[in-house]
Amino acid sequence: MEFSQITGIIRDRWWIVVIALVLGLGGGATAYKLADKQYKATTTVVVDVRTPDPVAGIVQGTTSASYMSTQVEIIRSDRVAQRVVHALKLDQSAPLIARWRDEAGSSMPFALWLAKLLERGLEVIPARDSNVIQISFYGHDPDFAKSTAGAFAQAYIEVTVDMKVEPARQYAALFEEQARDAREKVEEAKTRLHAYEQEKGVVGGSDRLEVETQKFSDIQASLVAAEAQSVDNRSRSANAGDTSPDVMQNSIVQSLRQEVDRSEAKLAEMGMKVGKSNPAYIRAQTELTTLKERLAQETRTVTTSVGTSGQVSASKIAGLKSALEAQRQRIYQLRKTLADFGVLNQEVEAAQKFYDALNQRHTQSTLESRANQTNIYLLSPASKPLEAAYPKLNKLLATGGAVGLALGLGLAGLVELVQRKVRAISELTDGLDLDLLGELCNPPATGLMARLARRLRPRAAALST
Repeated sequence: MEFSQITGIIRDRWWIVVIALVLGLGGGATAYKLADKQYKATTTVVVDVRTPDPVAGIVQGTTSASYMSTQVEIIRSDRVAQRVVHALKLDQSAPLIARWRDEAGSSMPFALWLAKLLERGLEVIPARDSNVIQISFYGHDPDFAKSTAGAFAQAYIEVTVDMKVEPARQYAALFEEQARDAREKVEEAKTRLHAYEQEKGVVGGSDRLEVETQKFSDIQASLVAAEAQSVDNRSRSANAGDTSPDVMQNSIVQSLRQEVDRSEAKLAEMGMKVGKSNPAYIRAQTELTTLKERLAQETRTVTTSVGTSGQVSASKIAGLKSALEAQRQRIYQLRKTLADFGVLNQEVEAAQKFYDALNQRHTQSTLESRANQTNIYLLSPASKPLEAAYPKLNKLLATGGAVGLALGLGLAGLVELVQRKVRAISELTDGLDLDLLGELCNPPATGLMARLARRLRPRAAALST
């Protein structure tokens, strides 16, 4: 079929196309009036991943695509939707309860069923190359769409806080229990330390050990001196006699010897003068004998004192050795006591350090469990939509017009097939195999508009004259 034939059919059957186009546009407008209108309310939140945590002092997350995808899935989760259900008090709606009983019954909890119902109208779109997330909700009521979109944003922020706080609460409870046990261990270790300290009388610690060690050194020095004195006493005892150093250095013995020498000289002089039978000589001889006896007695006394000194030195050495051994045992026992005391003290210090570390972690976890801050912030709240997001009138009219136009063209073609007209010379020469004898130029137009034009033409010509 030639293009002129098509244009001829449209030109001749234009009213069919126009009627179908009008019906299509009317159908689109009717569909817009009858269709359930969906209103779209949108709110935006921003994820500030670079803000450090005020308690832990670490960055909340990373700017990777997986992190933003995770946030989108959190918004779409049943946990967020169920929090929205409780926030909007939808679980108290009698019509929804009746609908739930008819559709789900006991196969699904009511809150979860409502959450699934809300998720159908939820749309979450993360902005490209940014940390902004759009949260949209479609609803039949613009006010309900606005409140639901805002509730989803708020529930998302609260769930994010809970996700950070709940582990901190669990850790805080765990650290509290462990800290309680650690505190009991510290008290037990201190009790054992104090009991041992009282039992052993540990006072002074290392200072006392230094004092006892100094005593041991002093006793050892005294023992060395006593042993040296004992050796000297034994040497003097071996050389005891009139010519021994002790005897020779004794002042009394020296004085007596001088008196004996003088008495002997005096007696010899008197013997030459008066004779040995003279009473004066006899008296002088008696005095000399007495002096010699005294000298001999004093010499024996000095010799005996040297032996006695040896015995005293030996006794002193034995006592010093016994005291030295006792002091050595005392030092050994004190060292063992101090070592055991140090072990107990180390146990106390270790238990105290462990308790302090647990207490610090418990304090930090407690602060984190009480934190209500998050890195999710509301950027723009949802506003009440003024027009429906679906259906769109222009889209329905365009669709109806396209359908009507296609239908009109189709009907015009069908009418042409029923009431066939010759619209081209080729239809006669080629289709019917007839010879062409001639062609009339500008054949009279047919149709309603052509007849109306012919009727008006004479009147127009008369008016022009």
